[in-house]
This record gives sequence, C-alpha cells and structure tokens, in this order.
Amino acid sequence: MKKIIFGQFFRFLIIVSSISILAACGASDALDLVNDIDNPGGGTETYGSVTISGPDISSIGDSFEPTVENFDEPSTGLFLASFGDADVDIGTLSAVGRILGVTFSANGTPIGIAFGANLTNGDIDYAYSTVCDVNDCSGIDINTTTNVITLNNVIVFVETDGSSNAATSSVTLNGSVTYVSP
Repeated sequence: MKKIIFGQFFRFLIIVSSISILAACGASDALDLVNDIDNPGGGTETYGSVTISGPDISSIGDSFEPTVENFDEPSTGLFLASFGDADVDIGTLSAVGRILGVTFSANGTPIGIAFGANLTNGDIDYAYSTVCDVNDCSGIDINTTTNVITLNNVIVFVETDGSSNAATSSVTLNGSVTYVSP
C-alpha cells in the first residue's frame, strides 16, 4: 500500500464534518471537537461502534462509539457521512473528541476515509487519512440501501501534510456505523 500526502482531503473532511456535526448539535464553536455535544435526537443513541488498533490507542482510545452523525452532499454525486463523540475519558486524559468521516459516490464506492482525535490536555491533535484511488479500501463496504458503513481491517495512515500531528503510526479500524440520509 502506498502512503500519500493528502492534507487537503483530510482538512476538507474534518472541517466539513466538524462544522456539520457541531452545527447540527447547536454548538457555537465548530472547530472545537471536544465541546459538550448533545445527540441531535436528544438521547444517548450511538450510531455504531468502531474498534481502533495501533500504537496510538493509549492516547486516542481503542474504541469509538459516535453519539452524533451527519450526512451531507458537498458536491453532486459525492457524499460525506461523518460521526463524532466528545468528552470521552480515556485513562488519565481529561477528554478526547474523535471524528470519523467517509466520502463515497452515489453507488457506494468509497473515495476516502479520515479519522482524527483531539486531546483537551494541551490541545493535541491526532490525524489519519486514506484516499481510495491510491490505497486499498476493499475493507470499506458502504450499503446505500441500509445506510451502514462497515470497516474491516481498514488502515488509515498518519496525515503528513506538515501540520502539527501527534500521530505516530497508522491505525486500523474495524466495526460499523450507520448514517441517516435525508
């Protein structure tokens, strides 16, 4: 698998995802992923579960159960399903906010995936992304009928766009998330 520099894709995905998720929840600061985020439905619903493996899990956690989701069509035929959580205690860390974004075409073909975490202890970011036309995304299955995205041993690489990133190595994601399409 080839590792690529894909900073624009990652920044687009994270910014669009965080703005969309936080706007849907009524949060005023769209760039702060670790504000208290309420579920748009007002409950404690989760939108799936993803396990995380790799060297950084002691900092970012080994599982992710998003409590907010957003589905958007940023351009014709391109879809973005994004998921987030916030204020998750992991060991001695006060809080971690995490976000997962998956872009795909209308027929469910994956285009890219990004995963990120922000630690409130010192505002430390961990950023990972993979673009599917260069890397193997066969582990991403998007069922556009049931709105379920299944991740099976999906490797998401350290984002190397030159910005501050505490990620040390790629992470592997497994699990499934459900998006709500309009």
